[in-house]
Amino acid sequence: MANINITTIRPYLIRAFYEWLLDNKLTPYLLIDSNMPGIQVPSVYVSNGQIILNIEPSAVDNLNLGNNRLVFNTRFDGVLYPISIPIEAVLAIYASENGIGTIFDSDHMLFSKKKVNIQKNIDLSLKDNKYENNKNAEKIRTIKNPNLRLIK
Repeated sequence: MANINITTIRPYLIRAFYEWLLDNKLTPYLLIDSNMPGIQVPSVYVSNGQIILNIEPSAVDNLNLGNNRLVFNTRFDGVLYPISIPIEAVLAIYASENGIGTIFDSDHMLFSKKKVNIQKNIDLSLKDNKYENNKNAEKIRTIKNPNLRLIK
């Protein structure tokens, strides 16, 4: 068995939902866990350990949806703030208009690199399935065509 490092899918889903929301003329919002270490958001706007951020292109500058962090500049009450968010702090991305989006699991194990054991010696050739395939082909051949007739 081989060990393969699997990274979190979260940044890819965030980028995919972001693009999809914009393509559908919706406003992408992020729900952020502001208690995570390494987060940089204006604490004045944090409520119950969370902050909601509008990441529509007209609301942010220099948006970088990276694999480890989301980084951009935005304004709150006219004051420019640099925002830096670890990927694991993103709890959801959704449309402000209708709530369509996705919620991410808060389990920290989903964010770290995992090792997955994969068997290298799996033989996917058809030779092992030849007998089974022949039996199925014979069954298909023995099925008769439907016999329909017109009744007047």
